[in-house]
Formats: sequence, structure tokens, C-alpha cells
Amino acid sequence: MKKIGGNDSKVSIRQLEIFRSIVNAGSFSKATNLTHLSQPTLSQTMANLERNLNTQLIIRAKKKTIGLTPAGEFWLLKSIEILNLVQAAQATHNSHFLENTLNINLGAPPSIQGRIEGLIARIGVEIPSITSMNFARFEDSTQVAEALFSHKINFGILSSENISGQRGSLKIIDLYSEERLWAVPRSIPTSDVIESSRMAKNINSHPALTKYVSTPALATWNVGTVNWYRDKLPFSESYFKATTHFSALQIVSTGLASCHIPATLIANLPKSVKQNLNFFDIDGAGRSICLAFPKHFSSSRVFMDFVGKCQSTLRQEYDLIRQEVLLELDLILIK
Repeated sequence: MKKIGGNDSKVSIRQLEIFRSIVNAGSFSKATNLTHLSQPTLSQTMANLERNLNTQLIIRAKKKTIGLTPAGEFWLLKSIEILNLVQAAQATHNSHFLENTLNINLGAPPSIQGRIEGLIARIGVEIPSITSMNFARFEDSTQVAEALFSHKINFGILSSENISGQRGSLKIIDLYSEERLWAVPRSIPTSDVIESSRMAKNINSHPALTKYVSTPALATWNVGTVNWYRDKLPFSESYFKATTHFSALQIVSTGLASCHIPATLIANLPKSVKQNLNFFDIDGAGRSICLAFPKHFSSSRVFMDFVGKCQSTLRQEYDLIRQEVLLELDLILIK
């Protein structure tokens, strides 16, 4: 690569990768999780890159967030272009010369895991050119998205809201949308739950109806939850906060609050949690689930064969799970 800045240093692929990770994370501290590098190492790498380019790229704000200078905006776009080209070249190389060594590294949040892992494993072994599969565990869709950005995985199944702004570097395929259900402690009589929601007041003084569990990390989902409670149960406050749907349900199962969950999560619930809950159909928008992978993998025939089979299989599986859940629960609609 041509020397920049009139010295012996060069702009490296690694510097561009770290720069993009810092911007994606939104701060140096959050980028440590993406890169597995210390904050001083990240700062030194950026200082070297800025020195090589003889210009400032990142604006360090007082609240530990970052902004970009005009040069930073330019080099962010160039970083994406360059890294995508390198990754596309590697994928083409693998497709043409290493077709028998394709490895699948897959990630999904707990609410989507369960039976899908066995289905995907079966798809993998039916494609001879896939030589290994690794199933990584993450706490939520945000972590799955971060793992895709940092190339720790090459195939993710996650909530679309966590990745909608990354269509420039990732191929995103919509799978399905699922209902939002209201989970309430079973200790509260169903008639009281319905009456409270329709009257918009806590007429029977059940403490669990005065508190709900919000999920701030799931931004779009949480907005729908907050708006619903404000409309249907204005007397209920966001007392508990959880990072995942499953954590929210565990709180509700103790009889202390209520929460919203995606319908298919029920299929993965242990009996010890499910037996303490009742679920209601609130006729509200839930979440959209998608497949995502780096765009350069689109050039691999084997990988795209795998993706196509996963897409059709997971859509069919969702339909089956949804039918099982709705049949098991015999949901009461609350409008």
C-alpha cells in the first residue's frame, strides 16, 4: 500500500478493522468487547492511524462517546469498502480453491435457540463441503450483531431491529414476524387481569399488576411495551429492568410483575417457569427475526446453499412452533 503522510508507516487492514469496530460500538470502552483488545491498545492504534493520515478521525466526547470528523466519515466509508473487498476476495478464494473447508460459525440469542440448533446441525451435515459447525451462545441479539461485526461468527439469527442499519456490509434475509404476548403471574385470576386492562385501573389491587418488567436493551421492542402499558395499565410502572426476555419472565414467574414476550419463546421455557404464568394475546406488533451474514459470503455457492435450506427450514419450524404454542395456551385476546 502506498505510504501516507510522508513517513515509513502504512495504513494497515488491522487499523481499519479497529477503526470500524470503534465506530460501530460507539465508544472506545464498548469496542473492547468487540475486539478483545484493551482500551489503551485501541487508543494507541487510532493514534497511529491518525498520525499516518496526518489528520484527526475521531472526536472524543466528554461522555465517553465518539463523533467523526469529515475525514473520519470519509475513512469510515473507505474502511467498509476496503474490508468488504478483502473479505469478498477471501470468500471467492475459499469458494474456488478451498470449497471443502467451509466452516459455519453460528450465533443466536436464547429466545431463538432450542430446536433450531438441531435443525441447522442436520442441514450442515447434509452438505458435504461444510467441514465444521460451531454454535456460539449469546445473551441477546445485540451480542449476536456485535459478533457478526467483529467476524467472530459468519451466520447470525437475530432480531431485525438490532441490525437494520448494517445492510451495507451484511446480507439480511427476513424470516418471520411473531406476536407479542402479555405474561402475568398465574396467581392473579384471569377475570381480574382482563378487567384491569379494560378498565385501565387496578381495581382489584393486585401488586403484580402495578409493576412491569421493561427491556431497555431491546430498543424497538421496549418502545412498544412502554406505550402499551401507558395505554392499557397506566397505573403500572416500569419497576424492573431486564436485559433479555427470559430474564423478564423469571421475574414475572415469582409473582412480582408482568411483562411482554415474543410468542415462540414459550416453546423454550422450562416447566418450572411456565407453570407460574398465564399468557394473553394483546394483538400487538412483536418482533421480526432475520438471518444475517457478511455480504462477501454470497459468492460461496456452498454457503448460499446452506443459507437457502436454513431459510426454508426455519420458516417452517416457526409455523409449527407458533401453532403448538397457540394451541397449548388457548390465548385470550385483550384489545
